[in-house]
Amino acid sequence: MDSGKALWGDLRGLLADHLKLVTLELQKAAESVVFIVVYGIVAGVLLASAWVGLAGAMVVWMTEHGLATSMALLLAAVFNLLGALAFAVAIRSKCRMFRLPATLRSLDPGDPRGNLQRPPQ
Repeated sequence: MDSGKALWGDLRGLLADHLKLVTLELQKAAESVVFIVVYGIVAGVLLASAWVGLAGAMVVWMTEHGLATSMALLLAAVFNLLGALAFAVAIRSKCRMFRLPATLRSLDPGDPRGNLQRPPQ
């Protein structure tokens, strides 16, 4: 009986240790995510300012080569909109993964593709 209590105590201690480790790792992971987001925002601002500089230089170049300023600005805007459209299409194609299709298939007993049971050995 004492060995059962000792085993139970050891198991509880082991579980507590694992939970502490998971908690510490999740805290570190959360801190890393915050830093990644902040660094990403800073990089995005720097890239956006560089892009504006390049677009401005392109407009100046076009006007120096005889294109009307309004037309050069319009071409720059159209170029930016086409780039944004390409990224919007790419983002939309990735959004379907938020629906977790493989997980839903695996939970649907009627879907033969979702049967995750191992074949008999």
